[in-house]
Amino acid sequence: MPSVGVELREVHGIRLRRAVLGILLSTGVPMTAAEVVAVLHAHGVTTPTLRSKGPVRYVGDMLAYQTRAGSARRVAPGRYIVIRPMSRTTRWRYANWHRFLDP
Repeated sequence: MPSVGVELREVHGIRLRRAVLGILLSTGVPMTAAEVVAVLHAHGVTTPTLRSKGPVRYVGDMLAYQTRAGSARRVAPGRYIVIRPMSRTTRWRYANWHRFLDP
């Protein structure tokens, strides 16, 4: 976990998707976008910096897309879980998302 004052690294694309879905898989309970972002920040990473979206909205939009794609399900207002059956390899990649971050 990063120390206070450590700059967060930006992740995007497949790495961010693996991180978000991996966090949802590892907890096993429905989470909000804000809770997912808090876990990302605890691991020293954040979403891409955009003027129009903060990290919570960025992750929320990603989870909404993953819901439409069939990978996640909204179980309560703003709470998501992973539902798609996936191969053992894909599940491992999601569970170990932090190993794939650039040093």
